[in-house]
Amino acid sequence: MNNPISEDELIAVCGKIGKILLTCGAETSRVESTVEYIGRAANFDISCHATITALFVGTNQQSRTHLVKVRLGDFNLEKVDEINTTSRKFVKGKISFTELKKTIDQIDKKVIDFT
Repeated sequence: MNNPISEDELIAVCGKIGKILLTCGAETSRVESTVEYIGRAANFDISCHATITALFVGTNQQSRTHLVKVRLGDFNLEKVDEINTTSRKFVKGKISFTELKKTIDQIDKKVIDFT
């Protein structure tokens, strides 16, 4: 099957998503499942292993793994919710991969003040 999404691009986006989720307080099992759902929706067999300080993302198509080092920050469950909502839209085919990337970048840069 011809896939317009490159493997490297997908791994990079999934790594970014996982890092934001972990940094903002998501459980490791939820990070792993979110990344793997996105991979399947993009027609790739993505594997993800998350720990508190690192995220490993790879595909079974090639022997390639992307390591993302995570430094825990302030919990921000609003960002976790926004990413989960966005990833569900992508998995259901309601938004494109390009829209997924754009929205994730916006969420990543968003500053939320909890005063």
